[in-house]
Amino acid sequence: MSRLYLILLVCFSFLASLSFSLVACGPASNTKPASEHRLEQAATEKNTSDGGSQELPSPPKLAQEYILSSKDSYPEGITFDPVTRAFYVGSLKHGDLTRIDVAGKETSFVTLDAPGSSTLGMKVDVERRWLWVCSRIVKKEQSADTIRVFHLDTGKEVQAFPLSQVNPKARCNDLALGKNGNAYITDPSAPNIYEIAIASKQVKIVATDPVIKPPVPGLGLNGIVVTPDQKYLLAALYITGKLFRISLNQPTEVTEVKLSGDSFSTPDGMIFLEKKLYAVNGQKIHQVSFSGRAYAEGNVKSIPFVAGLSTATVAEGQLFVIKSEVNAYVLKSKPNLPFKILRVDLASF
Repeated sequence: MSRLYLILLVCFSFLASLSFSLVACGPASNTKPASEHRLEQAATEKNTSDGGSQELPSPPKLAQEYILSSKDSYPEGITFDPVTRAFYVGSLKHGDLTRIDVAGKETSFVTLDAPGSSTLGMKVDVERRWLWVCSRIVKKEQSADTIRVFHLDTGKEVQAFPLSQVNPKARCNDLALGKNGNAYITDPSAPNIYEIAIASKQVKIVATDPVIKPPVPGLGLNGIVVTPDQKYLLAALYITGKLFRISLNQPTEVTEVKLSGDSFSTPDGMIFLEKKLYAVNGQKIHQVSFSGRAYAEGNVKSIPFVAGLSTATVAEGQLFVIKSEVNAYVLKSKPNLPFKILRVDLASF
């Protein structure tokens, strides 16, 4: 066997073994866990158009304020969807629902055709992608309000709960959602708090007591929240400035929360943020810090703010309020325009 033949044979064997190794190793590179692939994909999502390595730009931050274009909507209610980073507001005059994105662009979300429609309190159920809304149709003869639920991704109505199921003249002012999906509604015209159980889709009076009776007709219970531990409801009487605690395990237990500090005057909409309760007054914002775990006592700090406020929402860890000019609507006087969504500096408390 010639020397040249031996050299060619050795080279061929080496190349064959190398090809086999590459083929054998190839499939193994595609068997990494999906989590590793996602991490690698995230690590390689860079902008390299300039030849360097630059991370993608951060999403825009929420603005200090959003000026609404409407001249006559009187947006009493507000809520925020963290998935699409959008605010939703209602209308006392028209009942329509408007979406405002992080850049301030407004789009019509739901247009109600019924004359005399109003929308008040509202909340987002992130898990189910639902928007819960207090809906009212003003007529000469009082009829019960309805809780309407719209799908956030389509705008279609998915549920409607007439409060007439339990009270032919029931009113809805505000609502709160528990983590279990149940809704709790205040009635400003009766000493009642209603519950809508998401499992049974039934409306019931979950709490009623003479201590939460409206001191003035139509100006009774207003803002309502579920406590962070999901054990209690807190509801406010507007005229008297009193805060009440209702145990969800024993809803017959309606007790007044002992408040100290500043006056808890005319509380309207309420929201929890970082274990503190924030209640909106027409031109003030109250912060309530609770002592202990049972929400039996709280200290109030109040700061002045712009006039015309009605309620608040939490968006990306920040407190926002809505300037809705509700008093001008009720008194049929000229509103101080524009309507606005405003961020509250918590360091002011």
